[in-house]
Amino acid sequence: MAKFKITKRSVEALKVTSKDYIAFDTGLPGFGVRVMPSGKRFFLVQYRRRGRMRRVMIGQFGIVTAELARREATIKLGSVRGADGDPAALRDADRQSTTMKELGERFLAQYVPVRRKPSTQAEYRRSVELFQAARSLQRLGQTLTAAEASQTNQICRCCFPHPTPDGVPLVGNSDA
Repeated sequence: MAKFKITKRSVEALKVTSKDYIAFDTGLPGFGVRVMPSGKRFFLVQYRRRGRMRRVMIGQFGIVTAELARREATIKLGSVRGADGDPAALRDADRQSTTMKELGERFLAQYVPVRRKPSTQAEYRRSVELFQAARSLQRLGQTLTAAEASQTNQICRCCFPHPTPDGVPLVGNSDA
């Protein structure tokens, strides 16, 4: 584990070996560059939290500049040293959060059978399945923004209109 000032030229000068290794910065403890056997280089932050050594990747060298990586590392290390939190724990929580598909399945399994009539249950099931087929719902439910939820509501209104006797589509609970 070498130590040096991380700059564009110093990262480019790092030698590729048969095993990956990490070279750390002298100015910012915990900020480093991982050099892979393939020649790729990744900026990272390494710190100890509650007795465990944690690493968080910032980005690949070339896509992320050394200056930008240093700023991001300063922010991440500052949150670790302060009381704000643990960047690796936040990353792990995001990875384990529920996807929109799982939320739809849970809605159909827990809410619909208890609170809706059989004909409405069938319509809800059809609506959720059509919506899941139309959109990529591998996104995490936690990352859904209010604007995306509103857009989803508009899509549902367009995709699932309820026809009236005159044949004019009518969306339930709306003025449209």
